[in-house]
Amino acid sequence: MKHKSKTLFYLSIVACAFLLFCLWYASKQQAYDTYESGKSKILYTAEEEAENFVVNINTADIDEIAELPNIGESIAERIIAYRNENGGFKSVDEIKNVSGIGDKTYEEIKNSISID
Repeated sequence: MKHKSKTLFYLSIVACAFLLFCLWYASKQQAYDTYESGKSKILYTAEEEAENFVVNINTADIDEIAELPNIGESIAERIIAYRNENGGFKSVDEIKNVSGIGDKTYEEIKNSISID
């Protein structure tokens, strides 16, 4: 009888260990599945967002233009004034004609602006 109870004891320990392992593994798998299904919902870093954010400088309003890196409201107003005075931008690099936008600022925004 002693041998049976000892075997039963060890079997219950193994069963509990197996059950704990299964629960642990299931929680890891659920966390991974949640991560995979929510990947597209992850917020972009500022750099990734800047890559995906394109403003048409011929049609954008002041708020949209002001969202560009290093472009505040006052420069956005100048961009719109230049656009209105010159019948729109003919090329993206023409934005360098706007006061306050030099080569450095242009390099930072050139991939985030379009004219069509």
